[in-house]
Amino acid sequence: MSDTTKYKQYPRQVRACILQVAKDAKDWKTVAELHGVNERTAWGWIKAAMETGDWSG
Repeated sequence: MSDTTKYKQYPRQVRACILQVAKDAKDWKTVAELHGVNERTAWGWIKAAMETGDWSG
């Protein structure tokens, strides 16, 4: 049996970068793509940040 995880983990800096770009109303989709982050994953981070007000990543 292989040792696999269900979800890919991204460095905190990547998440923080995408959130900062989204907060600044810039093109977060392109930034997510450049970092290899799925658009739905990035949107989940942004949605959570909007709901909580925590944009730190």
